[in-house]
Amino acid sequence: MGRMEMGLCTSCIKNCAQENSRPHTSTDVEDFLNQVQHLLTEKAPEHEWVVQGISCQRFCPPQRVTISANNQLMMSRRGGAVEDVFQVVMPKRKAAPTNT
Repeated sequence: MGRMEMGLCTSCIKNCAQENSRPHTSTDVEDFLNQVQHLLTEKAPEHEWVVQGISCQRFCPPQRVTISANNQLMMSRRGGAVEDVFQVVMPKRKAAPTNT
């Protein structure tokens, strides 16, 4: 089993929630991170998924989430939902390190 560490920009997550007229709290951000980790674990159990909040230190574009995984900086393409992040990360899982 490979360990896959990834970070999601917490500012991007908050901006997406705000743009969708949803109030946001730190609990909401943690819930979003947990939902992403749960979905990844469910769909790709061959990896140990570690999802954490990061700051991308750049302008967060509308309806996008900055993703850091496999030493690559990526961006969700369609929006800022859990499924959008999942669709970007899943193709990258094959390049995950195989550390146990």
